[in-house]
Amino acid sequence: MTFKSERANIKHPMWRKKIDNSILNDGTTAVPGWACSMFNFEQTFKGVHGKKCAEGKVSVSFKGHAFEGNVTITHPPSQKNKKYRLSFENSLVSQLRDTFLMSSMREIEDRLQNSNAPIEDEIPFWEFLDIEFDYKNKDFILTAHYTHDATFPELFKRLTYSPALKRIEDQLAKKGGFRIHKQDWRPRDEFESEIGAENVIYFLADTKLELLYIGEAKRLVHRFRQGHPSIKNWDMYRYNQLPPITTKQRVAIERMAIRDFSSIMPSDGGINQLKLSNYRLVNKKIDK
Repeated sequence: MTFKSERANIKHPMWRKKIDNSILNDGTTAVPGWACSMFNFEQTFKGVHGKKCAEGKVSVSFKGHAFEGNVTITHPPSQKNKKYRLSFENSLVSQLRDTFLMSSMREIEDRLQNSNAPIEDEIPFWEFLDIEFDYKNKDFILTAHYTHDATFPELFKRLTYSPALKRIEDQLAKKGGFRIHKQDWRPRDEFESEIGAENVIYFLADTKLELLYIGEAKRLVHRFRQGHPSIKNWDMYRYNQLPPITTKQRVAIERMAIRDFSSIMPSDGGINQLKLSNYRLVNKKIDK
């Protein structure tokens, strides 16, 4: 276990929060009344009315990175006091899942079991997150205080990004339809751990010679093991996993991607090119 007996660098009022499914699955947590009083929420967020109010915007810091957050307020008629809730963006949820690997895996197991029994009774352990609040700057500072050692840490860490796990999460969330799972760039020595990477369009990069290759594969790991004579020393890769219904269209999608890239970067295809080396992509909606 990774454990700090107590911290000496606490600068602001702090709430030690037990990691639970709401944080790892929804990126949100209810703030208990005593913590609201300690954090001076009543005064700090007195202009907040309802959900997603501009006055409720906050910053959330974790491991030296800043994220966007929001404090929302509800006041159920049947209850005396207001209810405060802190929420934050998905990119922070991903970092918390990486940090609290065991809780992340247990949360998925809980949803798979779909049982009314508390999963903590079956798999008993706890992990904790320290939440400080700098009310003057409306900044929450998060610190992992207690993490449980993962049984297979590297496997667990890579599983959190695997398309196999993403498909399970889609099923649990009842997300149907046409879904493409996009993966980030990774070093070559990690491709053997790409569990469930099937029916993919992939990209290889040789960062020294500045070469790019686009391909398709029924099974990514099997294809990579076969080698690529035209880009033997590739050192980075990424891929998009297509839905099963596109198996027959995979080659056509690969050819489209090759044609698109050949129109914006040098190639041997004799395609008219628009040089984009100094351009910047301005699309706001980019899937992670």
